[in-house]
Amino acid sequence: MKEERVQRLEVDFVFGAVDVSKSVQSVIEGEIKQIHLRVPNFTDVVTLTLSVEDEDGYEVFTSGAKAKNANYNLKATDLDDTLLIASTFTLKATLSAVHGGAGDEAVKAVIYYWGIQG
Repeated sequence: MKEERVQRLEVDFVFGAVDVSKSVQSVIEGEIKQIHLRVPNFTDVVTLTLSVEDEDGYEVFTSGAKAKNANYNLKATDLDDTLLIASTFTLKATLSAVHGGAGDEAVKAVIYYWGIQG
């Protein structure tokens, strides 16, 4: 049996020159307590929205539009105290438009949660 404890899941979303949406799936059983979000200094003025979808595709959390070149700590109050995840979920990063750069740009999301992974 896996031990329940505070855990950390780090995700990098690498946007190519014409990408506007990236997503990854993961498996967590527990409560998301905080999400640290780093949005790079994209060439063009764009915003980024981070969302969490449950295994049925329902959006259970959205960060709202976040400006470029900034770090955000989405804490429990932003997550309605806790965000329960019980299986496969999708973490999605969506830009308001193409970022305008010639190369890849990476957005980082670090999820801190109480529970077990996998």
